[in-house]
Amino acid sequence: MEELMNQVKSFLGSKAQNIFKKGPAAIEITVKEGVDAQKLAEDLKQHIVALISEDTIAMISLVDHRGMPVDHFSLNQ
Repeated sequence: MEELMNQVKSFLGSKAQNIFKKGPAAIEITVKEGVDAQKLAEDLKQHIVALISEDTIAMISLVDHRGMPVDHFSLNQ
């Protein structure tokens, strides 16, 4: 899970306010104010397979800077 978090941090750069482990196989990403959270979620979905191992199982949730859900998706379904 730490490797996944590090890869996501690297991809998102300064667009993420916080990335934390939400459960054994789940992370939550808080998007910084002023960043288009929906577009960021779409970009991450499109590029995640290039960032991680194909056998990684995890749930990724994105919330805006107010903590409101933006999107979530699972890896390796």
